[in-house]
Amino acid sequence: MIAVVAAACTGGTEADNVEPDATTTIAAGSDPTTTTTPSVFGFERNDGDGRLVFGGLFVEPDATSGAGASAQAAARIAVAEIQAAGGVLLEEVFYVPGVAGADDVNQTQQSVDRLLNDTVDVILDGAPAAQSLELLAKTADAGVMQFSPINSDAEFSSADGTELYFRTVPSVSEQATVVADLLTEQSLPTATVLFVDGDVGMSMADAFRQQFESLGGEVVQQLPFDAGTADFAASVDIAAQSSPNAVVVIGGEELGPLLLAMDTSGIGPRATQVFALPTEDVDLATLVTDPAVLNGLVRVDAAINPEATGVFNEQIQAQGVEEPDISAAVATYDAIIISALAAEIAGTDRPEAIAEQVIGVTREGVLCVRFDECKELVQAGDDINYDSPLGGPYEFVPPGEPSAASFRVVTYDGAAIPNAELDRYVFAR
Repeated sequence: MIAVVAAACTGGTEADNVEPDATTTIAAGSDPTTTTTPSVFGFERNDGDGRLVFGGLFVEPDATSGAGASAQAAARIAVAEIQAAGGVLLEEVFYVPGVAGADDVNQTQQSVDRLLNDTVDVILDGAPAAQSLELLAKTADAGVMQFSPINSDAEFSSADGTELYFRTVPSVSEQATVVADLLTEQSLPTATVLFVDGDVGMSMADAFRQQFESLGGEVVQQLPFDAGTADFAASVDIAAQSSPNAVVVIGGEELGPLLLAMDTSGIGPRATQVFALPTEDVDLATLVTDPAVLNGLVRVDAAINPEATGVFNEQIQAQGVEEPDISAAVATYDAIIISALAAEIAGTDRPEAIAEQVIGVTREGVLCVRFDECKELVQAGDDINYDSPLGGPYEFVPPGEPSAASFRVVTYDGAAIPNAELDRYVFAR
């Protein structure tokens, strides 16, 4: 038997959505799928069965805090809202929960296998980026979409086999353009870039340089460093010789020893304006021996301003998520709404047909901000432009990611945790 969560049709509004609490059980093998295509991985290719089914793939989705728990709660809210508007293609919409392993790719693969056997159409992919990349061949072979509300890895912008892969979070390369805007705003005309050697570091460094130079700035030096080295002194000494107005550092855990070396050489955040662009989710304060080294450091992350999502935040908390990750929640909600509207436009739940409509849902057309009003416009034959009331206008571009997003600019003032009173939220496109 396949247990799937369906929302009750309550006719609720955005302000009073109810948590979907009805469970519908569908007998295995009862789906009216008519086409069977041989699969390399042993799954029947998904050619649509009339019901739009979302599958969750989140790390620790049943916790009381964090991205996974927030995303799962948001998925249920979105499904409830769609159900209240009459579903998709005159049918109920379903959500099948699943768990990704934070460090266990086998657990993630097993969850995906179960979701594919449950004939899901769209997997809400909250797995770590490296695992998501491994999943592409399997989900694409099964003809199923992956839609990530969490993965910002730059590699997915150019990876092969991403025709059915989408995300509502911007690539980390977009964060680099925001940093270029900040330097220009602060009248810092020159910059040196220190980036971790590799495709991701290079793509972020290039994105920064292109934007900064287009705004009249000058990149004095663009220096790669080896993530595996224990000594950053040589790269830091070269950077110091250029006497830049600002230094941009790009990397992961290696940013800790890099920033310590910069502090010793006199070009750390306490002496020079330094902007950090992490290539992964890292706590910089835990990577240095003394958080005072970070005093003055500015960091940019993709994030939604929680003050702008009050009611939605309360809905997430009402589902037992005590400390919501509002950015993950909003991105999950919008991934479902966008997919559902794309299915309405396509006239089928066949994932490949839905994928063809996803980008267009967020671009030129009649502006709409709620699923019910967007659905009415689609049924009237109008081309729509969905602008999320939570995440803003995404303006998707190939290969299926937003070109407009909200970012949080955080500033360290000597403590281990950035000073929240200094936070700024900017929307960039």
